[in-house]
Amino acid sequence: NLRSAAPRVQWPLSLMRFDWPDMRVEDSTDRASGFAVEFFERGALLPVLTTASGKAFLAYTSPAARDAVLDHLWPMRPAETQALWADGQSLLRELAMSRERGFARAVRPLRLTEQGSIAIPVLVENEPVAVLAVRFALSAVSFDEARKRLLPVLQEIVRPVPFGTAAAAA
Repeated sequence: NLRSAAPRVQWPLSLMRFDWPDMRVEDSTDRASGFAVEFFERGALLPVLTTASGKAFLAYTSPAARDAVLDHLWPMRPAETQALWADGQSLLRELAMSRERGFARAVRPLRLTEQGSIAIPVLVENEPVAVLAVRFALSAVSFDEARKRLLPVLQEIVRPVPFGTAAAAA
């Protein structure tokens, strides 16, 4: 559960859902996190191409759905993404790498530091129905530390509860 994991993680957690053509915040622990620099409230829309959540969605969705999203977003992508990926193949390579390592990541410059984020999909029948992300200051937590310390908590939150267990009945 997002709320019960928040004290262990400390950094802001967000549950996101793809809402054509953006990622929509469904829930977040931003207000409960002492480390949140900005607050993403329920309903806020964030871009797909520049967020770890968006990249996790694209990395795990079906090729047909991914291609439809990219066909729409790629021609009007912002300058910052044009600098990241010289062509569509470089983005596809990044998405494949995200899937291989089990999470997507993103970096966003803030006023005093850079913000890192990692995100993993919530899968139902091998399709992402949501994405869970955590944001952190890269001056405090490296991506390697996030993989070791924060990724297991994200995986625990999205792990399905077997049907018929006491937890599923609660």
